[in-house]
Amino acid sequence: MTTADETLAPICEGLEGVRSMGSLLEDDDASSAEEKKEATPEEAYDTSVPLANSSSSLDEESNLDNGDTRAGTFDSVKDKTSDADPCPRWSDVLCTPSNAAVFTPTADINSLKQNMHGWALKSAYDRTKVLSRTGKNCSQLLFDIATLNDELSNAMLKLRPTLDSATSGTPLDNFATDVNACVLSFVKQTHEIAACTQNEIARPCADYSVNLVQEGAQIYSRYSESRLRCFQARKDALKMRQRCEVGVKDAEGAVQALRNARMSKQDARESTGDVVKPPQCKDEVTAGEAELSLEEALQRFGSTHGLVKNCEAVSCALADIEASDKNYVALVEAENAAVTDAQNIERRALDAAQQNEEKRLLHMIGALERFLQTTRQALDKMALDVKVEPLDLNSDSNQKELPAPAAASIFKSPRRLRTTSDDSGPSINETKLLNLPDDLAELRDTMKSLIGRQSARLKALKQVSSFNEGIATAFENFASSLQARLESDGFAGKSDGKKAGPLAAQLKKNEGENMLNAWIVVIKALKAEAQLARDASKQVQGGNSQLYKVMSSTDKELKSLKDGDELRWKYLQDAAKSETKAKLKHRQLRTDLEKAKARLSTLEDDNASESTNGQKNNAAPSMNKAMGKMFSILPGGGEDVMNKMLTPQQRQAVVLEQLKEAETKEAKAGEGAAAAKSMKEQAIASYIAEAEASISKNKADERRIWELIQESLVCAVDAVNRLRHGHLIVVSGCLNEIQTHAQGTVLNDVTNWTRNTEKRIIDNRSRVVTENGDNGDDFESGFSLKVHRIDCTEIRKLIEIVLSDTRIDDSIMNGESAQMEPTATTKCPDDDAPKSVLPEVPKDPIIQKMDPIFSKKLKGVSIETYYEKGWSDKINPLYSPWLERKGSFDVSVTQWEHSDQGFENKWSGEKFHQKRTVKFKFKRTTHLYIGPPIAGVTQTQYCYKDGNDRCVMMMTVEMDGIPYSDVFAVEVRWAARRVGTNDIAVDAGVFVRFIKSSM
Repeated sequence: MTTADETLAPICEGLEGVRSMGSLLEDDDASSAEEKKEATPEEAYDTSVPLANSSSSLDEESNLDNGDTRAGTFDSVKDKTSDADPCPRWSDVLCTPSNAAVFTPTADINSLKQNMHGWALKSAYDRTKVLSRTGKNCSQLLFDIATLNDELSNAMLKLRPTLDSATSGTPLDNFATDVNACVLSFVKQTHEIAACTQNEIARPCADYSVNLVQEGAQIYSRYSESRLRCFQARKDALKMRQRCEVGVKDAEGAVQALRNARMSKQDARESTGDVVKPPQCKDEVTAGEAELSLEEALQRFGSTHGLVKNCEAVSCALADIEASDKNYVALVEAENAAVTDAQNIERRALDAAQQNEEKRLLHMIGALERFLQTTRQALDKMALDVKVEPLDLNSDSNQKELPAPAAASIFKSPRRLRTTSDDSGPSINETKLLNLPDDLAELRDTMKSLIGRQSARLKALKQVSSFNEGIATAFENFASSLQARLESDGFAGKSDGKKAGPLAAQLKKNEGENMLNAWIVVIKALKAEAQLARDASKQVQGGNSQLYKVMSSTDKELKSLKDGDELRWKYLQDAAKSETKAKLKHRQLRTDLEKAKARLSTLEDDNASESTNGQKNNAAPSMNKAMGKMFSILPGGGEDVMNKMLTPQQRQAVVLEQLKEAETKEAKAGEGAAAAKSMKEQAIASYIAEAEASISKNKADERRIWELIQESLVCAVDAVNRLRHGHLIVVSGCLNEIQTHAQGTVLNDVTNWTRNTEKRIIDNRSRVVTENGDNGDDFESGFSLKVHRIDCTEIRKLIEIVLSDTRIDDSIMNGESAQMEPTATTKCPDDDAPKSVLPEVPKDPIIQKMDPIFSKKLKGVSIETYYEKGWSDKINPLYSPWLERKGSFDVSVTQWEHSDQGFENKWSGEKFHQKRTVKFKFKRTTHLYIGPPIAGVTQTQYCYKDGNDRCVMMMTVEMDGIPYSDVFAVEVRWAARRVGTNDIAVDAGVFVRFIKSSM
């Protein structure tokens, strides 16, 4: 047999490079060089995946050495353990002791009651699985933090065009460029934090957690394989010893057969009168016969007495015993070697698990340190300083250009000209059309420019306010999301009595004090970041609140200014137009008056030459006025008609009335023109006064508003800078604490866990040893098997007696079993020792009351063998496989229960020392049109064994799924009894017991 180290040595030599600690344990089930040659590549080489981002590697040969398996631990462990308490080697303090049989590695590894070996390794493996899940959750937390940082940077990056649009062409154009540069710096470094956290910290941690449990599974798998080899080796050894026992019983039967054959021939000679040679004592055997071996003596005896076959049977039985004994010793040695290998593999597995745990702690603390270092470096690189300079409001380059006015077109109608002149085009064209002063046109253009600039300021106010609100919202969303993420894992700022979240509970339960403190430091930094982001959001909102107030008042002022200017300008236009109309009307009426005077003068001259006729106009003045109006509507003023119809005096009277009316209208028109002129002058004065006041007020408001916008942007940048500065202070302090843990104190967690586990396992082992005792001297127990050979001395003595005695009494064969140690020296037949015959075992009285099933006799079989092979199920179960071969399914056979008081069978009234329950199902062959096709059977089996004389098996069979199954139960009895010395008789019977009436 090769040891585990010898088996692993050629494998180590074939490995290239370095591999993770999980590869410390290789397949060590090869037992020869031929088996090594036939091993597959997967068996010969370790295919384990190295742990992600491990700081260093391990030399496989040094790790597989039987010495200190931790000598190859990576350099960072050596460098960082100076501050840590020395941790005992797990292989020294946690390895299973070999001082009690209950800790044997040959026990079934899947049994909860018998598996006492490798407790610490199993605990370490289970802890590895738990820590792997914890590591995945920690990685997910880091992933989510990276996502939140990425969302923050993207949200702020989207705000830059808003600020560019708001301040382009304004006095804040250059300042806004500096602000955007600060925002871009913050965005870039925040994105760098997110990318580094996700790609260089969170993802490697997640991969490391996956590889960690894979490494642990490989380590424990190799240990489990060694345990299975131990289990099988002990099973084979015990099976071979049982075969030795069977061989001894077979030898007893063969000797008995030889004895019976010799007695028969001896009796035949005596009946025929042949001379019988007197018995010969062993001491009287000739020297030549004494030198013969027992096998040769048997051969000679068979040839002499004609009992060759009987003697050959005895010789074969002895040879089988010798071969089985030799194989038994070899298998015990193999079992001992397997136990030793299992112990060695457990030690190496514990050391490998310890190294993996130390590497895990250093990797995790290193990840936290890198997270804080990345954050600090990014914060250091942020350029958030902005220079504030006085605003230049007089430079034309700092003002937005208004659209170029269009010249008035002579082709436009007065209506279209009137609708477009208010909003576009130089006012000079309009003032010329309305006969207004040229300086008024300049004032009108100044007001338009004033309104345009105030509109630009209002737009800038809205967009800058939106920019600030976006920054505040981004910080608030980041703070709320980060706080909610921490609270979801149980890292709430205040204890509210609720159950801790999954990650907080896992860290508190599974991690050591130092690693837990390291995570607390990181969580503290994240909480501080969330609070700083919330404070920055409030600061930006506070600065933006002033903009909201000014924006509301500016909007109202702009609307009032625009409406007032338009109203005054429209009033001025109406006044100018009214004056023009009044002047035109006055001019027209003056012309009409001149015409009336000229007509009257002409009529007076004509009437002077005709005054001798003495005709007078006696018409009333009202009549003359009416006639004048009537004639005035005719062509030519009605002159021709009046000359034909009226006399000169009548015509003079009518014209005179028209003259008076023209004078009256002309006087009124003159008054109206004077009033329109006065109104126009008042409108002009009012417009000039209001415009000059608005221009004066706008200059003060313009500087105040631009400075207020600048202050709000300064406040936003200052909030971001405060966030950076505060976060930098917190991260620097936390990084110092993390580096303290990273320098080695975190490995104290391994020491503490080792000591606590050692104490707990020692207590459990003491309790188990106390409860189970130590049966290490038993041939089938012990930490490792010891050779307990079956004594064949009695068999050999019996053979010698049979070979030497001519009248062998039954008392020779009536001794104890040959497997017991001899208690007395066998005497010669000449001695007068009393001889007795084994008493006959009577038939079972109960089975005679039952319907017989069969009655068989088995030769060369003892009651012990019948019980062990048929009913005990200690090594190779018989009953359950037999049921399955017969077509039963869902077979369930419980272990035998033992009781000193006994289990009573209700039908027979007997008490049995053992009881078990057997359940199975079978497919019914005839349904009788009633019941389901599957029937279930429950057997309650009772058993007792009376030494080597009797063994009774009683079964109470109850069924379901068949008609009237609740009415009856079936009692089955198997009764085995000894017949003679080495034979048994087995009787089986059945009885149907009715429980209740079927009616």
